[in-house]
Amino acid sequence: MRKGILDRIRDMVDKAQTENREDPNEETAEASVFDVIREKIKDVVSGDDETSAKKEAAEKVEEAQRENEADPETETAPKSVYDRIKELILKDPDESEDTEEEDPAVQTEESEIEEEVHEDEQYDDEKDKDKPGRGKKRRKKQKERMKEKRKRKEENMKERHKRDEERLRERNKREEEQMRERHKREEERLRERKKRDEERRRDRE
Repeated sequence: MRKGILDRIRDMVDKAQTENREDPNEETAEASVFDVIREKIKDVVSGDDETSAKKEAAEKVEEAQRENEADPETETAPKSVYDRIKELILKDPDESEDTEEEDPAVQTEESEIEEEVHEDEQYDDEKDKDKPGRGKKRRKKQKERMKEKRKRKEENMKERHKRDEERLRERNKREEEQMRERHKREEERLRERKKRDEERRRDRE
C-alpha cells in the first residue's frame, strides 16, 4: 500500500540524515538539526494536492535552515544537508520510492542500527552541549560506529547467503541421489521383466 505524502516526506528526512551520516566527505550535522525539521513538517497540511504539500514541506526545511544559521547555540549544519532534503522531498514520487522490496530481516536490522545510532546522538548531544568545540569527536565516533555496524550487517548477509547456497547444494544432491536410485530400480525391474519373458518363451518352446 502506498504511504501518505507526510509519511513519505518524513522518510526522505530520515534518508537524508542517513546519507549525511555515512558520507565521509560531508560534515555530519547534529541530530537536533533533523529533529527540528521533523517537527516543522508536522504542520504541513496534507491534502489531495501532493505538489502543494511537498512545496510547503520544502519551505519548512528552508525555515529550519535559517533558524539554524541564526542560532549561536547550535552548530551550523552544511547547506548541502538542507539542499539534499529539499531535493528528496520535491523528487517525483515514483523516483523516490524503492522498486524492489528489501529482505524483512535486513530491514529490521537496518532499523535497529538507525535507532541505536539516533539514541547515541541524542545522548552525546546532551552530554557535550556545554563543551567548547563539541561535536567533532562525536561525529567521528558516529561514523566509526555506523561503519562497524554496516560491516557486521554485510557479514551477516554473506553468512545467510552462504547457508542458503549450502542448503541448495544439499537439496540438489539429495534429488540427484533419489533420481539415481529411481533409475536403478527401473533398470532392475526392466531386467526382471525381460528375464521372465525369456523364461516364458522357453517354456512355450
